[in-house]
Amino acid sequence: MQRLQLQFVLFFLIYSLSSISNLWSQDRIRIAIWGDSKDNHLGACENITDHLLHEDTDWDFQIHTGDFTDTATDSSWQKSLNYAGIDSVFVAGKFFMCTSNHDAVRDTYDKYTAGILPINSADSTTHFYHYQMGNVHLFACDAYFTNPTVMNDWLDQELATIPKDDWLIGFWHNPCYGDITYKDSYLDVCSPWLEKFYAHGGDFIIHGHAHTYVRSHPLLPDGMVDFETGMVHIVNGCGGADFKKAQEVVEKTAYTPAMRSFAVITFLTLEENKAYIETIDVRKLINYGVIDEWTWDRTTNVAQKTTPLVETYSLKQCYPNPFNPSTKINYGLPKSGHVRLTVHNVMGREIRTLVNENQNAGFYTYKFEAVDQNGYILPSGMYFYRIQSGFFVQTKKMLLMR
Repeated sequence: MQRLQLQFVLFFLIYSLSSISNLWSQDRIRIAIWGDSKDNHLGACENITDHLLHEDTDWDFQIHTGDFTDTATDSSWQKSLNYAGIDSVFVAGKFFMCTSNHDAVRDTYDKYTAGILPINSADSTTHFYHYQMGNVHLFACDAYFTNPTVMNDWLDQELATIPKDDWLIGFWHNPCYGDITYKDSYLDVCSPWLEKFYAHGGDFIIHGHAHTYVRSHPLLPDGMVDFETGMVHIVNGCGGADFKKAQEVVEKTAYTPAMRSFAVITFLTLEENKAYIETIDVRKLINYGVIDEWTWDRTTNVAQKTTPLVETYSLKQCYPNPFNPSTKINYGLPKSGHVRLTVHNVMGREIRTLVNENQNAGFYTYKFEAVDQNGYILPSGMYFYRIQSGFFVQTKKMLLMR
């Protein structure tokens, strides 16, 4: 009997160790992305940390996109570190952050990030660094404290050691392109970094600074959309700075909420050759749940984005307005149905049918070129665009100025 018990115990231990070994060998990394937490506006920072600690704990490390404090002073750091839950997530090996425009006082940044952030091999600071977990490589870049030559030389040397089939993520505070958020272009600073990451097969570029959420289509370093070789940019500055109005949609945009920004976490899961993005609302009282989902298989360049959350029917003001010669019309459908989107002159006569079909729930953008149904160029003047879907009917004005 004792022998049978011993054999069972040995079998159980071997099975358990085998199971643990299989878990360890799984090439799966889950990253929690958030940032701009400086003011804890509406308790956003505390909601995020509470979610990470108690609700959705299956993550390996965080990427904080900068602006951890408001003034970079000692008292400001102390204030940020005293938000509920921060002390449990602001720990070495779990918390990674980049420098930002609110880190003007280098001494305090160095003081509070010492022992938390990795130290680079070039100037032995935490201002920029490379961190590896499995086949995932994270590069934090800095333009606030570091000489550009030092930054670029270090990046060349570090990237040369990285296998090109590994996952490669670059992150810094400022979004690269001036049209993807309300922030100015940062290309004069970050172009060399983008070129280096792209040449080495970079996958994701992550930012904060804009207090909103945006996910781009795969982009080349110059900002052109390229679904085969481009890098996906994620902007998440929704950690507690003042939230901004809905972001304008441009050609580069894959998804951004059509509503005022609020506290969100983006979970990026990398497993074998697939990436999974899930961005969730973490507010306690009003919570939309998952607002953005997207999967990508980089071996086939096949991407699939689930239908974004749409609360109600909507017809947005076209942009630009006034316009010449084209403008973009955005609208949202909370459920599938037949949609008619038309353009009318000041007499109310329909002069162009833009959409007349069944469409799934989601957000849509239509680029209107100022021509009528027969292809004739429309003269300057006031026009109206109208949407009808089910019982929803709405009309807005637009002004063509040639």
